Amino acid sequence: MKHLMNGARIDLIRRNQGLTHKQYADTCGIPEKTMERICRGENPPSGLTLLKLIKRGKVNPDILEVDGWKDEGIL
Repeated sequence: MKHLMNGARIDLIRRNQGLTHKQYADTCGIPEKTMERICRGENPPSGLTLLKLIKRGKVNPDILEVDGWKDEGIL
């Protein structure tokens, strides 16, 4: 079964790293309120924001289960 990245998974990543919403938001370069909404599942991350959450959160992109995902040096 494939599971796409969602707010609960992003929040789990944040908590596993011992970071507050603000700390993770600052690490990822996004506003704290945006991070809070993403983690609550109210605001799905845009493509670029998702890449920031993955790369700066040191998350293996394979968890996305998205065919053809490739880091093109965007971040």
